Amino acid sequence: MKYSIGIDIGTTTVKCILFGEGAKVVAEAGREYGTLLPKPSWAQQNPEDWWNCAVESIQAILAKSRVNPEDIKVISVSSQAPAVIPMSKDGGLLHDALIWMDRRSIEEYEMIKGTIGAKKVFEITGNRLDTYFALTELMWFIRNKPELMEKCYKLLQVNGYINYKLTGEFTIDDSHVSLTQLYDVHKECWSEELFEAIGADTDLMPEIYECMEPIGYVTKETGDVG
Repeated sequence: MKYSIGIDIGTTTVKCILFGEGAKVVAEAGREYGTLLPKPSWAQQNPEDWWNCAVESIQAILAKSRVNPEDIKVISVSSQAPAVIPMSKDGGLLHDALIWMDRRSIEEYEMIKGTIGAKKVFEITGNRLDTYFALTELMWFIRNKPELMEKCYKLLQVNGYINYKLTGEFTIDDSHVSLTQLYDVHKECWSEELFEAIGADTDLMPEIYECMEPIGYVTKETGDVG
């Protein structure tokens, strides 16, 4: 029999479900983790907490079901969003993830509002200007963490981080691109205009995949952990 695993990285909990044929639930497990609130309006999480909880949950459902890991053919990851997770070229985590509830980038919000303009941002991205999205948070990193940004190779979303840990590939799915507020929904590409306005380059963004499109294979190192 062939099996699949669904992983959901929520704001407080990782949930993993093992599915059999016909989407029958075979086993499920979850683990909780915390949110760091170092200052008023700041909210960040350690992506390694997500990963460790995901690994523990996968190990739990395999132990419950006694399914051979070689019979698992698909792993799919969903998550909370948006977030900003800066990564180095060798896959190193450069900073905790700024998650969707983080509001530290209010100064950057005002700067963008006063230069590009909220109307223009809406016209390009289809979303109103807000610190909820990654646009202002990326600008916060550029203004406040310049040395970190010199090392930054890609910016990931939450499920993108787990997918990287699974496959070694830097990716983002098409359901998350608009939540970055860095994507031109009309041209269907990263917005050169917005990146230029905040002093960044579109090369920071990972390759875009459709949600149902395979992005790679689980690495041997990760497979051994599971």
